[in-house]
Amino acid sequence: MKRYIRASVSDSVLNHAVKMAEMNKRSKIDLDNHIIVIPFSSDSSEEDLMSEGMLGKWFVDNGFNVEFNRGDFEYQT
Repeated sequence: MKRYIRASVSDSVLNHAVKMAEMNKRSKIDLDNHIIVIPFSSDSSEEDLMSEGMLGKWFVDNGFNVEFNRGDFEYQT
């Protein structure tokens, strides 16, 4: 799971980030608290997600603070 914490980004970049997060129905978007959480499969590594052309790299390159957490999470479907 990746957790993207909004830093100082423009509204257009934030809107694009939200649209990307919404592509995964299990993402949690809490703009009031400046948090976007995007779950990935358990076999995804931080190195994979932060490599060139990957979502994590895009978030970092666009001014977000990024945190990588691995664990079990519950979701309502």
